[in-house]
Amino acid sequence: MLATSKRLRVHVRWMIKRDLPEVVKIENGNSQLPSPIGKWSKRDFLAILNDRTNVGMVAECGEKVVGFFVYNLQPDKFHIYNLAVDKGYENQGVGAQLVEKLKGKLSKRRRVLEIDIREYNLHAQLFLKKCGFLAVETMPGWYEEPRKEDAYKFRFTME
Repeated sequence: MLATSKRLRVHVRWMIKRDLPEVVKIENGNSQLPSPIGKWSKRDFLAILNDRTNVGMVAECGEKVVGFFVYNLQPDKFHIYNLAVDKGYENQGVGAQLVEKLKGKLSKRRRVLEIDIREYNLHAQLFLKKCGFLAVETMPGWYEEPRKEDAYKFRFTME
């Protein structure tokens, strides 16, 4: 478990179309740029989620969406494309609960979670380390936009 000053209990469920305005608001409020395309728009989320190998989930507190992740099902692993928590709910265990939900989906067939993180995103790197991920690869020039930047591949492997 990730230690936090205050752990807010959330319900993690499948992302549905009506969640997208809140999800995009969280994405736009996130100061980090999590993906190769920068900030995701509603159109980007719809395009990604239209592919049946991609899955989106949200964390709800009451009726409010306070976090989300989008991942890709690969033959032997889950690749996380995007994970973000509403700024007003950071450091309350929401991100850790999202990661725990995804860890719970691991099996003998898919034993690995992976995510690519921008070199400058120290906040995400430290968060992933606390969640049991290890930096396993440096990818020079991985990101092109909004500037050329290296990335680190973080991996969690179920034992």
